Amino acid sequence: MGRIEMDRKYLSSAHLKWIAIITMFIDHIGASLIETNYQYMPAERLALVKQIDYWIRAVGRLAFPLFIFLLIEGFFYTHSRARYLGRLLLFAAISEIPFDLAFFVRRDELDAGIFYIMNYQNVFFTLVLGMIAMICMEWVITKVWEGRSSGRILRGIVCVAACAVIVSALALLSDELCTDYRVSGVVAISMGYLVSRALRSGKLPRRETTPDFKETAPDSAETAPDAASNVPDSTETLPGSAATVGAYLPATTRHVWVLAAILIPLILKNSFEAVAVCDLALILRYSGEKGNMHMPKWFFYAFYPLHLALFAAIRFLIV
Repeated sequence: MGRIEMDRKYLSSAHLKWIAIITMFIDHIGASLIETNYQYMPAERLALVKQIDYWIRAVGRLAFPLFIFLLIEGFFYTHSRARYLGRLLLFAAISEIPFDLAFFVRRDELDAGIFYIMNYQNVFFTLVLGMIAMICMEWVITKVWEGRSSGRILRGIVCVAACAVIVSALALLSDELCTDYRVSGVVAISMGYLVSRALRSGKLPRRETTPDFKETAPDSAETAPDAASNVPDSTETLPGSAATVGAYLPATTRHVWVLAAILIPLILKNSFEAVAVCDLALILRYSGEKGNMHMPKWFFYAFYPLHLALFAAIRFLIV
């Protein structure tokens, strides 16, 4: 199978990024411009508007699992997880006021000079807590489970207990801070990471990779500038992991299991999130490659606060 044919058949990480931000944009049309203005709509039109909003929000369910999937992929490929985390924190801070203005601040509060509220935090804070959970669990797994000390059973117990404490603590913190998706968001990131790492660990029987396809590393889930620019072949060891990419499990199979692990806590929290099962159709065509749909370095981050600021401006012009 030739290179051109492969590019037509498979979706790259760039494709997934564009799909994620477009579906998020559609979702926020409903959440910001429609739902916040229910009280101003004529009663005879409200039922139709709510039906339209339902389908808009249904499309939006595809976005968050894709963001998590790309975050996890980027975690394994970025050269600096600290800088990766720093970018997430930076844009969490930048996005908070546009987020509050787009969804929560009322007109009378805005007239009184109130631009933000503390009752709910934007999704970047959820991604930050999820990233911290992955960094901590990676350290535990590397130092304890993959350490050279004896006592495999004891190491396993300690590793599982430590990971459980890490995830529980950060999930409770997300609930206390009222971050977007709260506990389910942090748990979804953590479960996706654990499944991804397990399937990269080389503990499964060796199988052939996808026919005529070598899995290659995307630059980063968040278009991180410090991610690998040179694409490794299918047997190169991942940074920070004992895994060999694609050597033990077909890449597509691993991607599907990771997405399934992400979806489970989200659906258990809210059955409406089951619409995101449609993401499986996208992941089945995901190549693991960077792709040719070039996106400016900071666009993937900046789109979030920029489109929220736009919706906030439109929202207050309507009212």
